[in-house]
Amino acid sequence: MPAIRFWSISGILLASLVWGVSPSAGDLVQVEVWENLPESWDWQAPADSPADRFEVPALGIPHVPAKYSDRGIELDRSGPFALRAETTLQVPPGAYRLILRSRYASQLRLDRELVAECQFLAIRNDGHDVVRGFPPHNDPPRRPLRPGDNEQILDWTSDGLPHQVELWAIVGGKNLRPETSELSVSIAAPGEPPVLIGGSDRIELTDPGWRAYEESEDLRIEALNTTRRRQAARSEDRFWQKRHELARLHAEKSPSPEWPGDPSENLIDRYVRHTGVKLPPLTDDLAFFRRLSLDSTGVIPTPDEVKAFLADNRPDKRARAIEARLADPRWADSWMGYWQDVLAENPGILKPTLNNTGPFRRYLHQALLDNTPIDRLVTDLVRMEGSVYGGAPGGFRLATENDAPMAAKAHVLARAFLAADLQCARCHDAPTHPFYQEDLFGLAALLEGKPVTIPATSTVRQQPGGRVPSVSISLAAGDAVEPHWNLTTIASDELADTYLPEGADLRDRLAAWITTPENGRFAPVLANRVWQRYLGSGLVNPVDDWDLNTTRRHPELLDALSREFMSNGYDLKHLARLIFESSVYQAQVPPHADSSVQADPLLPARRRLSAEQVVDSLFQIAGKPFHTEELNHDIIGRRPPRDFLNFGRPRRAWQFVSNSTDRDRPALILPVAESILDVLVTFGWRPTRQDPISVRDEESTPLQPAILANGVVVSSRIARLSDDSALTDLCLDEETAPELIHAVSLRILSRPPIPAERDRLVAYLGESFNDRIVPGAEPASPTLPLPRLVSWANHLNAEATEIQLANQRLARVGDPPTPRLTLEFRERMEDVIWVMINSPEFVFLP
Repeated sequence: MPAIRFWSISGILLASLVWGVSPSAGDLVQVEVWENLPESWDWQAPADSPADRFEVPALGIPHVPAKYSDRGIELDRSGPFALRAETTLQVPPGAYRLILRSRYASQLRLDRELVAECQFLAIRNDGHDVVRGFPPHNDPPRRPLRPGDNEQILDWTSDGLPHQVELWAIVGGKNLRPETSELSVSIAAPGEPPVLIGGSDRIELTDPGWRAYEESEDLRIEALNTTRRRQAARSEDRFWQKRHELARLHAEKSPSPEWPGDPSENLIDRYVRHTGVKLPPLTDDLAFFRRLSLDSTGVIPTPDEVKAFLADNRPDKRARAIEARLADPRWADSWMGYWQDVLAENPGILKPTLNNTGPFRRYLHQALLDNTPIDRLVTDLVRMEGSVYGGAPGGFRLATENDAPMAAKAHVLARAFLAADLQCARCHDAPTHPFYQEDLFGLAALLEGKPVTIPATSTVRQQPGGRVPSVSISLAAGDAVEPHWNLTTIASDELADTYLPEGADLRDRLAAWITTPENGRFAPVLANRVWQRYLGSGLVNPVDDWDLNTTRRHPELLDALSREFMSNGYDLKHLARLIFESSVYQAQVPPHADSSVQADPLLPARRRLSAEQVVDSLFQIAGKPFHTEELNHDIIGRRPPRDFLNFGRPRRAWQFVSNSTDRDRPALILPVAESILDVLVTFGWRPTRQDPISVRDEESTPLQPAILANGVVVSSRIARLSDDSALTDLCLDEETAPELIHAVSLRILSRPPIPAERDRLVAYLGESFNDRIVPGAEPASPTLPLPRLVSWANHLNAEATEIQLANQRLARVGDPPTPRLTLEFRERMEDVIWVMINSPEFVFLP
């Protein structure tokens, strides 16, 4: 077999796989990963040991586990890298077809003999390539070939004996994203759909079969990544345990507050008694549980969760519910939109624009999922290690087309964790803040690891004979600023070696200055952020700028919360627990309460659901997935990550990314995703985050009720009684109209209807309920997800525009209604659902 040079194919996928139709139960196929392959490779296993191994249920490899550093930070694999796996195929004698699919070059071998191979497809990348339709299938249905992938079909006659199956393929390559796409080997008997080779389960290579398999593999590999990441991160556990012990000792130097009550009692409640503030009565159980669920998981509770909570008669049921929600993995999802705003995570789906970052969202989610202490999370961000485009903190260091990227990052870090706004110090000494330009660029130099030169674009120039600028200018273009910490009013520039790891560099020193317990801002700023998030108004406002027009309330309480935070290892969940268990959090919202800085932060404010909470709750109501397109314009995988990123198919609202290319390029419309983005943007989500913010503009606007009343998402998907809707199941299963209204109200509003509501809605359904079921009707085939034929490679083709505009019309039509319910009942019941969703009660926390 001739050698293959990587430059000639740009990237290939290598795997050796063997499959059996009837292996022993629970058998898995082992896949080996080979990195740093020689420039010329002859399709043989390298002499070195594999860089990694993992298992798959069958010969379908939609995902490869991540690679981690000894700090638990995701790293890029070499480009390209190879996969190898092996199993045994034994089927009854007869004629079969073997089907090999891969994105890049691959080989399939039987009993060590090459029987099929896929080559790297030659596709134009200038936007004018042809639109390749799905090939017709003359045999039983199989999943259409993904655009950009290759397929080889081999006629094969089995003798009934076991045979070795081997697949080799290369993943990624220079300037290519390391994606396996739909790499698979399957076998088809005459008249039967193809089945993936290997494993004990029958996995068909059909649309529903592959989608279900890919989703299950996504979750399985995600769990494997979590285990590996946590194991790798343990190497630094001892250092952080020492750091947290120092923080605890520092906190103990301050006297405990002498407030009335048992010291073991919730300190917030003791403080309220100390101040004499009169709180409103506590909420009822249903309101408390809905509020808690939204704040801790980012989504309204399910009916089963509500029923279980109501059925709990133990006196500490609320405390138990709080612990269960804090242990829920959705805790990480609930915080993501907030930290994406605060840290200005701003990746671009298509080619970087001004101040774009890498997608470090995956690191943030993993850190929150692992409950990483906040001082450690900050240190990871400051180190900026790992993959730039794969989701690691390396993406935080990226600031495309920015003349001083590290100054931009220093501004984000200072505002997020020190409530110090250095934005004006970018071009001159800040006129309204106690910061000089040298302060900001000293931090930038610490991040850069060397002196930073002031760019001409970050200066205010004075023209000869011109007006003298009203701001002071202490640095000029070309001046070099040495790495230094000059925010001595926040933390001393003296730094004990006990706060530094072995071999500490300048970034480690900066991280220590930010997070040291002697820092007078770090712990209070974080405690204040959590308070503002859950009560609506901070104890200090604004939460991210403590040096200008600051309103400070209840400083004793903030000091106590800060000490608790430090004493408990900077554990975000510990702060949340204190707040959730307090009478302040559990109190009823006073009439006309708002989150303005004038409001007493000890009184809970009326809070509206965030954009992410609105979208996630809507889809949970219907029990539907988003069914969006893959958030990726290079679906054939031929362009580098610096130009195109693949954000996959989102499962939660924070995973969306803006698609700004559709304005002048209609072929790049992502119609299903954009219908959801419309809701997000209307409720305050930012399509770009070029600057950090801590509080979104969440003023009510006429567009918000309008998009819930008339938008595609609610009218054509959530309120639509389609055959993939949980609401449709309720309509078919509930035996009486009152029971149906009760069940739907519980699902949407997290409470039973009051008698007047129930009676009115039952009357509206009228006799249509009794005759609602159409005998013998079969479920309708779903319209979504839409097929994907258009990518960057062919988006300038006129046919591509026609296809995407047609897809846009389909997306607006929405999910097909079920034929199993009569038209009269279905339309009346959809009205009921629509009314509940469009009530103010749905979009506000109780």
